[in-house]
Amino acid sequence: MEETSDGGFLVCGFTEGTGTEEDVYVLRTTGNGTLLWATAVDFGASEVGWCLRRTDDDGCIVVANSFDAGDPNGEINLLRFDPNGDTLWTRTILTPGADESHGLAITSDDGLIIAGGIGYPDRDILLVRTDELGNEQWRRTHATLGDEAARDVQQMDDGGFIVGGRKEDLLTNDIQMHLMRTDADGYMEWERTFQQGIFSEANSLDRTSDGGFVLFGHDRHTGRVRIHGHVLSEDGWGRILHRCVHRRSRRSDLVYPNPAADRIRLDAGKAHLTSAVLFDPTGKPVLSETFSATTTAELSLGHLCCGAYVLTATA
Repeated sequence: MEETSDGGFLVCGFTEGTGTEEDVYVLRTTGNGTLLWATAVDFGASEVGWCLRRTDDDGCIVVANSFDAGDPNGEINLLRFDPNGDTLWTRTILTPGADESHGLAITSDDGLIIAGGIGYPDRDILLVRTDELGNEQWRRTHATLGDEAARDVQQMDDGGFIVGGRKEDLLTNDIQMHLMRTDADGYMEWERTFQQGIFSEANSLDRTSDGGFVLFGHDRHTGRVRIHGHVLSEDGWGRILHRCVHRRSRRSDLVYPNPAADRIRLDAGKAHLTSAVLFDPTGKPVLSETFSATTTAELSLGHLCCGAYVLTATA
């Protein structure tokens, strides 16, 4: 998703379309989410839009993967839309094996850089550079004996690129967060890996004002499955300056029922609840409760008006 110049949004993904196979799906909304237009594009197979970039005219360019049962290798597709959702052009980038694309960036000369992987299941990082019309100029494959793939890419001020994704450790077979710096022709200058648990992957990245980078991704540990969100901050050479971990519980019933009618239940698992506060849409607290060493609690809501509320709880 990206924001338009008028405060609206452009979104890409996929829809089931007219059959069982997906079609690329792109939509535009106003700032409050009202739909302006939506369009689906079918290449005759199963297609998923992975990344969208807004163009200067509030149109967009989408990179999508396509494959079908008869051709599981798949191809990379580029689609250019005008501000009204009309398709201006499409391009298909053919490779000899299975490939996928996840990252897309518009370069300083209005061309494109695509980042993904090729050769599933033992993938190599794939970078494809095109001109402003989506015509391929060059491609680079960064190959190792293990599995690696790129998830996001941005251009640097010197014309080179910074790429984030995943890379397999050949000694342990663990998957690590991966950061790679290339020159303007896509050749690697340096790379770094960051590990947390048996699986770590960077899903997106951004540049910082001091010349460093921020990676956002997730990790998975052995034993009881725990999914964490990671923010890594690095300097311009990929050395970690700061790590922030956001742990997300896999339980979906911490607060239920939601929406609620007359009461709501809190379940802190093995933790002990100490307090809970409910706020109305203006930020005014309308309900406050304290608890004594309990893992579950109920809040009575029957006296409140219908609407959206924010609940904070401490355990």
